[in-house]
Amino acid sequence: MHNRPEGTASRNFSANRNRFTENEDFIVIQNNEICRLEIKGDLLIPNRGVTLITESGYLMLVKSFTDELAWRVQKQLVSSYFRIKNESVNLNDPDFIEDRLLLALTERKALRESKKQLESKVIELEDKSIEAAPKIEFYDATVTSTH
Repeated sequence: MHNRPEGTASRNFSANRNRFTENEDFIVIQNNEICRLEIKGDLLIPNRGVTLITESGYLMLVKSFTDELAWRVQKQLVSSYFRIKNESVNLNDPDFIEDRLLLALTERKALRESKKQLESKVIELEDKSIEAAPKIEFYDATVTSTH
């Protein structure tokens, strides 16, 4: 959702793993737990298990990103921290609820934008593939006929 190269989050998590607390910032699910948790789907769990990042882990991990969504998330986090630090927060306070809703809406909007960009890229690549098909067939026929 941050439009980072594949593996960026994993690399950053691994590089800073000592800063994350297991069962608070991340959890590791092993093969045998998949059955116990009744998780459905075709999941291929490596022998070492799968690391799942919690909300607090995500907020720590996003610190290492520099895209627009990461900056918005960090801004909301910092704003919430100082507001909570400077006043006792009532979870039913309309301002607190509004801040949480704004954060959720910002994240949702960013996810939708990322999804639209990915869908657009897929369509573009499909179009290029269709356009290139006759050229590839001609090339294959030419190379095959000369050998």
